[in-house]
Amino acid sequence: MKPTHIFSIVCLLIFGGLNSSFAQEQVTIFYTDEEFNFDGLAEEPFWQSIEPLEMIMYSPNHGKEPSEKSEVRLAYNDDYFLVSAQLFDKDPSRIMATSKKRDDNSRGSDRFTIIFD
Repeated sequence: MKPTHIFSIVCLLIFGGLNSSFAQEQVTIFYTDEEFNFDGLAEEPFWQSIEPLEMIMYSPNHGKEPSEKSEVRLAYNDDYFLVSAQLFDKDPSRIMATSKKRDDNSRGSDRFTIIFD
């Protein structure tokens, strides 16, 4: 077999496997026409009817069970995409924020990120 064929097969196996390893379950997003406040509190009744997303750890142990409880819920209406996140910590005094600058990506900070793809 020619070296170029072997290289092509190896790339196909590697990148084909990567594609399935990053695949995620489809998520159904709740539609609401209820009124809500942009106040940082998810106290509207419709939030409690939404099942929290299943969470997996990204870093430092990708794919593992999270070490802390998190409840993230998604909803939308005709104008907005809504996110509710309750992020718990057994020892809140250890939460790290090296900067409060918008869009700061400090490696030493704890953060919650939403990525649209």
